[in-house]
Amino acid sequence: MIPRPLRHELHRTHLLDRVDRSDETLILLVAPSGFGKTTLLAQCARQEDRRAAWLSLNADDRDPAVFNTRLLRALQTAFPDAQLPDGRPEFVDARACARALNALNDHVLLALDHLHLAHVNTLRWLAEFIQDLHEGHRVLAAAPRRPALPLPTAFMAERLLLISGDQLRFTPQETQLYFERRGLTPPNLTDTRGLSGWPAGLALLAADAHGTFSPLDLVRDLLQRLPEPVRSALPEAATLEEWSEAGARDAHLSLPSGWLQAVQDAGLPLTPTAPDRFVPLQAVRDVLREDLSRSPDRAAQLYHRAAEQAEARGEPLLALQHYERGGHAQPAQVLASRLCSEYLWRIDYPSVLSTLESLRRWQTLPPPLEAALALALIRTDRVQEGETLAATLLERTLEPDALRALAHAAHRRGDRHMQLHYAQLLAQHALTRSQRADAARLEVAALLRLGRPQDAAARAEVLLDTSQALHPLEWAGTYFTLHTVYEDLRDPALSEQHLRSALDLYESMHSHQQIAVCLNDLAILRGQAGAHDEAQQLVTRALHLIGDSMPDLRVVYLETQADLLLWNADFSGAEQAYAHALTAAQERHLAPLVTRIQLGRAHALTQLGAFADAHTALEGATANLPPTDQPLRATLNFMRGVLAFAQGHGEQAQTLWQDAPAEYQDLRQAYLGLSAAQPTPPPLPGHLRRAHSATLRPHTPTRASTPGATSNLTSSPAAPPPTLHLHTCGPMHATLNGTPLHLPFSRAAELLAYLTLTGEASRAQIIRDLWDGSSETRVVNYAKLTIRKLRAALQDHLPFNPLPFEENLYALSPLLTVHSDAADILAAEHSTDPDLLRRAVHAHTAPFMPALEGEWAEATRERLQAATQTAGLRLIGHADLPEAISTARHLLRLDPLHEDTYLALLNAHERAGDPVGAQGTYREYERMLTREMGTHPPEALRARYVT
Repeated sequence: MIPRPLRHELHRTHLLDRVDRSDETLILLVAPSGFGKTTLLAQCARQEDRRAAWLSLNADDRDPAVFNTRLLRALQTAFPDAQLPDGRPEFVDARACARALNALNDHVLLALDHLHLAHVNTLRWLAEFIQDLHEGHRVLAAAPRRPALPLPTAFMAERLLLISGDQLRFTPQETQLYFERRGLTPPNLTDTRGLSGWPAGLALLAADAHGTFSPLDLVRDLLQRLPEPVRSALPEAATLEEWSEAGARDAHLSLPSGWLQAVQDAGLPLTPTAPDRFVPLQAVRDVLREDLSRSPDRAAQLYHRAAEQAEARGEPLLALQHYERGGHAQPAQVLASRLCSEYLWRIDYPSVLSTLESLRRWQTLPPPLEAALALALIRTDRVQEGETLAATLLERTLEPDALRALAHAAHRRGDRHMQLHYAQLLAQHALTRSQRADAARLEVAALLRLGRPQDAAARAEVLLDTSQALHPLEWAGTYFTLHTVYEDLRDPALSEQHLRSALDLYESMHSHQQIAVCLNDLAILRGQAGAHDEAQQLVTRALHLIGDSMPDLRVVYLETQADLLLWNADFSGAEQAYAHALTAAQERHLAPLVTRIQLGRAHALTQLGAFADAHTALEGATANLPPTDQPLRATLNFMRGVLAFAQGHGEQAQTLWQDAPAEYQDLRQAYLGLSAAQPTPPPLPGHLRRAHSATLRPHTPTRASTPGATSNLTSSPAAPPPTLHLHTCGPMHATLNGTPLHLPFSRAAELLAYLTLTGEASRAQIIRDLWDGSSETRVVNYAKLTIRKLRAALQDHLPFNPLPFEENLYALSPLLTVHSDAADILAAEHSTDPDLLRRAVHAHTAPFMPALEGEWAEATRERLQAATQTAGLRLIGHADLPEAISTARHLLRLDPLHEDTYLALLNAHERAGDPVGAQGTYREYERMLTREMGTHPPEALRARYVT
């Protein structure tokens, strides 16, 4: 039974909202007692818009049979319409239980309190059960420590929300509200900060003190309950981060045996971290440090010893804090210098930053450390702050790392001339091999962007001869530099060889940021080589690696994902991906990336025929173009030429292509050959041919099924792959392997059509397009139910998951072959194949799913209508007269006001030598203009047909 609200219970609105908005299946509340886990669990279960099953475990539930019996009873009581499996509870299949709940039209919430009491076999059962729950269902569990649920790592990363004690603490606003509701004057923030929002401590303060005492007074009162030998020696424990009997002995503290048990008996607020190990609340530390400061010599001695022990344990930042508390400036500075030297050697700039910012709080940094701080600020995205610090330092003294910092700042701004200037100065004044190597790499990068690849190659080869004596990271950096050089020199084999050498070294050193950078470039090389799946896998691996810790690099990967789609001729998907990457780049103020992404987006839009939007994207690229980046400027001009060519402005395109980048010379020749009507254009790299397929108009063979895709679907090797056919022009109907597919409601049909056309989409994209972007909980829950129901409708006929949710994206499984009339229509838009054009025209018998409403549905109708008109006009232009007439009549049924259709039909009659038919078509055209638009045909036509 769900517990009733307590008398003075505080409604945890922000935590409830977070749980409500989350997409995770499993939500764990993990915190010591007194943090309000059961209270929050009950508040979630009492939400008015859902039913919930509640089970509070006790000692009897260590028996799996007892647990399963009680759990099934709780589920059956809360969800009586669920067809839960029968049988002895300890043998009930966990996955069958999950499938029964998946079939419900309600979202299931299962609350499990005190989960730490569960048996290991119970946890295995729960893991299987949770893993098979679909969208909208949730399991909320509370425990004082994280339960050992045997769930896959990928599941835990994607579908687990962990709410810890830090998040369960009262916020300052909640603390104020809590006191007000109890009729008490809210205490000052300084009076409650020592309790760190500990709910039980605040409740004790509100109930017992009535605002008379501060939390520190409360702690002092508790300390007075200690035996005198413990009380007098306990301030020394302020030097311990974690309290344990063994830790106190190792630190040579004068605490008597049994002191920790005495502290617990006195009721001091401690957080258990392991058996016989605890962390005291900040209020306890504050009181003890204050008491310890009354014995300055002893405090200095203990803090110095604690700092040395922290160093020995590999906790240098903690050691710096101890040195600070003990007032030991000189050893702190020595430690910081040694640490920064090691961190810079390993190219670990976040650690440099945290170390020096900690030290700068209480003492002035010497120039070498100040320069290192400037460099770390720049390399961790705080460019302006670091550049100002480095420039100010150089006014006083010449520090190589300050030059290094300014060179990196210029690189981030895209100012290649200043980057080259500072890199060359750094090479002259470098004191370490690391500084010399970094100078050479910065110089090579600047030379490349200034259009001097041969100079860059010569400088990089010299660097390779000396780098092997450096740290492996420096050696790897040199290989990476050579990769970029040979990439610019258009030698993909050597470029990939050096890149893989760099990646191997970075992986051996567990250098995540550099690994991610290498994976990005390797994905680009593999994508250009036509290994699209391998490239996508590399991108996926890298995105997992960087998480949210490298926001700038994440933007680069978003761009790479869009590039791969473009090179695979998925122009619609590429345009959407570029738009997503553009938003992220603009949020991060990455001007060079904005230019590159806008160029890619303009390319995709050009291939889609959206010329006005492509022009706007090119204008955006121009506005953000770094002034000294000549290769990027040349690429911009080349794309302007492609757009001009696509619009039929051949001479303008040729002018813009005069200074084409080296990597586009073959492509330039292909376009020039096409302009000159050469029958055989020069061969192109596959990725360029696919990326420019629409404007180059190559022959497009019918895409075959992926070899081996069905090998695991059936025991018979000759069995055909499962095939889904969708008819969307008119009322939608679908067949799966020739059998009509029943979809539970119209939204499921719309979602199926949406995924067929978009390929893949996040839940946010689905809600944006199909539910007008509403963030209402009701809408989000309905979207989850729709996804779950669509998956269930398909899965009834398939031996695999037809609608997986991977990398936060939904997509129809690649094991499912999908054919749709909409796809046929869009495929014909840029084709000249008569059969493909004919199929597209005949496929569009009615507007796209006319019962649907909303922007996405309307935009899709317009897109399909435009594609059908384009394909039909192209077919009329090449067909014989009977087919031209029937095609034109079909187009006019779709759009009776389409002038180009009348004009194409006129041309067809004239081409066939049929003046009577031409006269009849002209009169029909004239009546339409007069009746519908109040205009007349052009004068030239009137002169030809009006006698």
